[in-house]
Formats: sequence, structure tokens, C-alpha cells
Amino acid sequence: MIRRMSLLVVLVAILEAIPAHASCSGACCGANSSSYSCTACQYGETGNCRAVNSCSRSDVQNAITDSSAGTSGYASSTSFGGDGVYVPAGSCSWSSAVVVDNQNVNIIGAGAGQTNITESDWGFYVDATNPAKGQFHISGFSILAPGASQPAIGVIGNGANASSYGWRIDHNTISDSGTTGADLFAINGPTWGLLDHNTISKNGGTVMQIADYISTESGAISSLFGQYSTTLPLGLGTQNAVYMENNTYTCTDAGAGCAIFDSSSGGQRTVFRYNTATNGYFYSHWTRSGELDGHKYEVYNNVFNGGAYGSGGGYPGRLESGTGVIFNNTFVGYSAAYVVIDERRGSGAETSSPLVACDGTHSWDGNYGDTNAPGWPCLGQIGRSTGYTVNSSGTGHTVMASVPLLAWNNSTACSCSGNTYPVSGSSCTAGACSNSYTLAISSSGGPRSDSAYLLNGAVATHNSMGSGNPGYGDADYCYGASQAAILPCGNYNTTYTPYTYPHPLAGSQSTVPAPTGLQATTN
Repeated sequence: MIRRMSLLVVLVAILEAIPAHASCSGACCGANSSSYSCTACQYGETGNCRAVNSCSRSDVQNAITDSSAGTSGYASSTSFGGDGVYVPAGSCSWSSAVVVDNQNVNIIGAGAGQTNITESDWGFYVDATNPAKGQFHISGFSILAPGASQPAIGVIGNGANASSYGWRIDHNTISDSGTTGADLFAINGPTWGLLDHNTISKNGGTVMQIADYISTESGAISSLFGQYSTTLPLGLGTQNAVYMENNTYTCTDAGAGCAIFDSSSGGQRTVFRYNTATNGYFYSHWTRSGELDGHKYEVYNNVFNGGAYGSGGGYPGRLESGTGVIFNNTFVGYSAAYVVIDERRGSGAETSSPLVACDGTHSWDGNYGDTNAPGWPCLGQIGRSTGYTVNSSGTGHTVMASVPLLAWNNSTACSCSGNTYPVSGSSCTAGACSNSYTLAISSSGGPRSDSAYLLNGAVATHNSMGSGNPGYGDADYCYGASQAAILPCGNYNTTYTPYTYPHPLAGSQSTVPAPTGLQATTN
């Protein structure tokens, strides 16, 4: 009897040790199905859906690895062309990235504060180098990245001379837990989508880094980082941008503040709207060395609370390349009542190779011939559009259309951003918007004046004789009480119309319900 019982115990142990996928059947099951079970799809997925056993990195990775590449990917919170991966509540630590490898997959956690991930390397690394696979979805996670060496979420879409559109990252809580680490988000290449309804906290540094370069670009004068991106239309007021809307950003570094978004190594196409940001600023690097920067930014209907950074001499934004619009923002608590602009290559403060200084002797600049601003318009400077090809031949010049940077209706009043006084968590003022925040040139420290390259259309335009770009009478920026009041700005007279709000990828649904039927675990 004892022997029979022992054999029974051994048999039970053997049966328990057999991987769950051994009895799994159907299209859902793959080589790693011991990490998940098949479940009914809950968000309109057209493929198979997997309920992950736990929030551990290995289980989540296995479920994603076994998912298909998908078809059309994300369309809305109730329509997705591809597979779904549902991650249960729990608290787990990831020591390396969960990789999404050119897959349109719908990754849904149990909700921020329910599915809690602490990462020390990457959180999610999304390889979207195939432009047809840049329509993924990540929602319902808390990701803590204390001192992490890599971003919490990275989207790598720089694999080809092509852009992609359609991803969504929403309803997450993402923080570095007060310990400064890498940027929380990294977007590489011309891949565009929506970041919305997230709560984000960063202890200094940069929250969102956008680098609009292609992997084949080398930084040489004939292959500048961002060179493909500059050939694309500017596209103000279109879907072609990284949209950040209805998020809350808090910087816990009181002294230096945080860059809410920034560009380097190829520029950015950014729309920042209907957000609340505290103790931070928006930023764009200058064209320099072997990289183009700037491109476009559309910043409107936000509340920026300067906090300790703002009252300590900070500004709400600094833009050193590109163009766009800044309007209907509430800026409160900043010592500097303006958005800073400058031109470092024009002033001669930036001389690094291969682009060196903008001095009228290089074919990649405008070579206008103005002795006060030799080289104007400088490559990628404030007030110039994309949609051109860089002339690296050594003769002639690069023709860049004039699209001045425009700003209007920005001040400390709550009403500027469409809010009713008082606003919780903000010291914005009552009354009408006075447009007290403007654009202002800051010297970049070169031997020439930045103000010679950046002309306010309300004061002067570029009228010196020269043999470079056509369009004498162009301005570089304008600001005022309304868009109508500042147009035309130089020769530019195109009215800006914002893209649809809420973003079509978000639709009218402000929340994404957590998946049901999952077992909470901790790893």
C-alpha cells in the first residue's frame, strides 16, 4: 500500500511538471504557451488573445513572442487588427526589455496601479523598423524606472526611408521614482502616434526624447541625421506627428526642472496639447555637427506650472531650430515670460564639423548674401519649413521655404488654455488672456548676433540684396494677441488649423477598461 501511494505521488508530480502547452490546441498556442492561456478577445482583436499567467518579464515576453505580426493593428480601443496580450495585476521586476519585434500587438495591463512593473534596463522595447508594423498599443501599466539605464518605453521606427503611423500608448503611470535615470520615452525615426491620458513623473533630465533619424544615416555631410525626415512635408495640423495630449507631467527636480520633450539626432514632429506640466519646459536642440534638429512643434491649450524651476529663472520653452505654432497656453510661475529662440550656427557659437558655422560659404545653408547675417537662412533654423533636399555639393545653396514660428494668446490666465478659474493645482489667474508671454531671442554667445538671423515680422524682414533663396521680405517669427493679428508674417499668410481633437486614435472613450478573468500574481 505504501509503495502504491509512493507511485501515485510520483505520477502526480510528473503530471504537474508537464508544461501546460502540451495539451494546448488551436491557433493561440505556441512554443511558449506554458506562460499563458487562450482567452476570448475583449478589445475587438481580429487575431488570437492570450491571458498571461503573471506580470513577470518571461511570461509577458513569451506571450508576445508567440503572437502574430498582426495585420492593420490599432484602430481604436475596440478595434485592433492583430493579437491581444492581457497582463494580470501584480508587482514584477524586469531586468531586461520586453521586446515587441515588428508586431502589431495589443498589450493591455490590468490598469495603472494594478499591473506594476519595476524596470532597470528597458521596459518595453518596440521594434517598429518595418513601417507596416508601427500600429501597436500599450495600456494599463505602472512602470517604475528608478535610475534605469534605458527608457521605460522605446519605439524604434528608423529602419527605412518611410514613415509609419498609428501606435497608441495610454492610461499608464510612468515614473523614475525620484531617482534620475534615462529618458522615460524614446522615439527614434519618423514613427507617429498618440501618447495620451498618462501620468508621468521624472526627476530631472528629459521625459520624451525624439530622434527623427534613419539607421542608414551616418552624420556625414551627405548623410546627415534627419536628412530623410527633412524631405517630408512639414504637415502642420495633420496626423503626421507624435501627439501628446491629456497627460499630466511632474518634474521632481526643483532646481533644473525637466525637458518635457526634446529633439536630437534628426529632429522631431511633435504636437503637445491639452496637457498639464509642472516644473518643466519644452525644448528643441539646434542643428549642429552632423544632425538636423527641430522640424515642427505645435504647442497649444496646455497648462504649464513653472514651480521651483520657473520661479528660479526658468522659461516655459526653448526652441533652437525648426518652426511651428504656440498658442492658447497658460504659462504661470516662470521668471522669464517668454519662449526663448536662438540661432547658434548663425551666431558662430556652433562650429562643429561637418556642418560648422553658418557664415555664407556652405551650400547646405541659404547663402542669402546679407552681410549682417551671412548664410541666412541657416539650415534648419527657426522659421524654415521641411520638404527640401540638403545641398551637400559644395556649390549653390539649399532652398528652404519660409514658415515663420508663430505664437499668440499665451499668458498667466486660466482662460488662455480654455480653462475656468480656478484650476486645481495651478496658480493661474482669473480674467481674459492678455498675451503677456512672447517669443524672445537669447544670445547663444557667438561673434555674430542671433538677432540678425531671427527677425520679428512685426519689426523687420530680410530685405538685404543677395543671391540666395528667393523671398525677400521673409520673417522668421511673429507673436501677438491672435493669429489674425500676426498674419501675414513677412511673406507667410497661411492660417493654421489644428488637427482633430480628441485624436482619432483615442476616440471618445476616455478610459480603457481592464481585461477581465485574469489571475493576479507577484514575481
